[in-house]
Amino acid sequence: AGKVVLQHRAGMVPIGNPHDYPCDASLPDVEPFDPNTGVRKQGFQRTATHPVRPCNTIDIGFRNQVGCPIHMYWANQLSGPEVPEEGFNCGEKFKFHLGTKPAPQDFMWDWNSMTKYEGSYIGHTFVARLASDPNVVIDTYTIEPTRIIDCPNLKQTVKAASKNEAEAVVEAQGTVLPLEEPEIQDATTGGASVVAGAGGISG
Repeated sequence: AGKVVLQHRAGMVPIGNPHDYPCDASLPDVEPFDPNTGVRKQGFQRTATHPVRPCNTIDIGFRNQVGCPIHMYWANQLSGPEVPEEGFNCGEKFKFHLGTKPAPQDFMWDWNSMTKYEGSYIGHTFVARLASDPNVVIDTYTIEPTRIIDCPNLKQTVKAASKNEAEAVVEAQGTVLPLEEPEIQDATTGGASVVAGAGGISG
């Protein structure tokens, strides 16, 4: 096996409770309806689906791993000390609720669903707050780019008894060789010799 170039977790973003705030899952998780209109209160409504998908939109799936209901707030590009541990920043806006039901009929729109998806962009921050006390910040998540960088050291050495044996190892095992001057140590002389025709990746 070769070196690991990128280790990337695919899937949904787990919202946890890294500071171990007390969380009472037995409290009722009541959807906030307006008694006059019979629909969800204005401050707790999800943003309607955009008729035209904006460029560079990333669909992010969030999963409630806290164990009790939480509210998720969009905080634009706030980060670090700009996100208060208690209270609110005026730049925050309610986006969706994460309940404790693992598999409701409609996970996307069901108030009690522990899974929700949201379209967003690189650099945006989401703040998770206790539904029972939104002043308490449970967790935060900032969408960042996945960086794929070059290997820190492509130089690899294959020890063999002779140059012919080394060539056989490269040919049989598909050993990755660097693009510039791949060296194979000759155990019989202790010197380094360049393998003919091994100027790239073999195999």
